[in-house]
Amino acid sequence: MTANSGVSCSFMLACPTDRARLEIEGDAARCPICGCVYARTNQIWRFVDHRLAPYENFLATYRVVRRAEGWGSHDAAYYCNLPQTSRDDPQAAIWRVRAASFKKLVALVEPGARLLDVGAGNGWLSYQFARRGHAVAALDLNDDAREGLGAQNFYPLPLDCYQADFDHLPFDAAQFDVVIFNASLHYSRNLTQTLNEAWRVLKPNDKLIVMDSPLYRQRASGKAMLREKANEFQSRYGLEMDRTMRGFLTFDDFQQSVCAWQWYPTRVDWRWALRPLRARALGQREPAQFGVTVGKPPAARWT
Repeated sequence: MTANSGVSCSFMLACPTDRARLEIEGDAARCPICGCVYARTNQIWRFVDHRLAPYENFLATYRVVRRAEGWGSHDAAYYCNLPQTSRDDPQAAIWRVRAASFKKLVALVEPGARLLDVGAGNGWLSYQFARRGHAVAALDLNDDAREGLGAQNFYPLPLDCYQADFDHLPFDAAQFDVVIFNASLHYSRNLTQTLNEAWRVLKPNDKLIVMDSPLYRQRASGKAMLREKANEFQSRYGLEMDRTMRGFLTFDDFQQSVCAWQWYPTRVDWRWALRPLRARALGQREPAQFGVTVGKPPAARWT
């Protein structure tokens, strides 16, 4: 394991409760209005306090399932090479999709852009952009040492990490050039509030990007997928799946938004392209689509 050196805060922080700019001294940030003090421990700024409680069951289940499915590693090289993995990796198929989406994402992000990686997980995307010279904030609720923000210790570059939830971002307004939901927007419990928070911290006229959330044309297909997953959680792990999060997105979700979106589908290979046709021929539900969806902010700004 490679322990990186400490990282100074590169962004203006705001209280997730009242949005007042925080006063930072060392590893503590204090709100001048409500008096709340937020600490940085193990190189992670902690903004969850009482907000973590509603997610504790989800996080516990998530960690059990991810370990059982073979995610993560004890090898620093594994993390530094992501989204590329070996063919025998238990999740090689998913990482192939991520790699194809990431290639498109890199082409969409301007050099030197300041990025917010929402749902950063083990920090692979933050690391890949940091090594390309971007200032990146990695944000997630999960601080697990292999599949959460704790995995930052595997990287040779320091990552700027924040433990917080999507709907209460700990940042001052209008300071990011790009906000990226990194295979994570489908975990939102309130899509409107989550997107509003993202627009709030974006600079005017900059990009909000949704990458690799499962996307369906028919809502019934997404619901069928969730039923399948819930049955699997119960039969394989004896666990109840968290039903408070969306679990998937539809094209209608984007069409009903107040801004215009452009979708770039991820194309892995010809077998991947034929999945919808194969599903129809076999009478199965439509498979999820993955890709990169880019939105421009609405005319009204949040402050």
